[in-house]
Amino acid sequence: MPHLGLLILAIVDIFSGLLLYFHPSFLVKPFFYLGVICLTKGGWSVLSSFIQRFFFDILGFLDILAGLFLILLYNNISFAFFPVFGIMIMLKGLWTMFFSITN
Repeated sequence: MPHLGLLILAIVDIFSGLLLYFHPSFLVKPFFYLGVICLTKGGWSVLSSFIQRFFFDILGFLDILAGLFLILLYNNISFAFFPVFGIMIMLKGLWTMFFSITN
């Protein structure tokens, strides 16, 4: 049975990656909400890693960047590397989904 919490976080990552990749102009509200969710998720991950004296939580930093980039898209600020970063976030989500299902 898949771990439901990890599965939900994986779906959030995949959807965030899709929004960063395609950044459709007709979906404005999800950019802000998913940005806040990614910022919260990444901040929690980095903070809990720092408490355990692990200073290289790359996945947490990716979540923070994804949240910041989604909020930038909400404000109609886009950069050329957003689609590449969206692919990275989608791969992170697929990785998390794989381990939530197989564990």
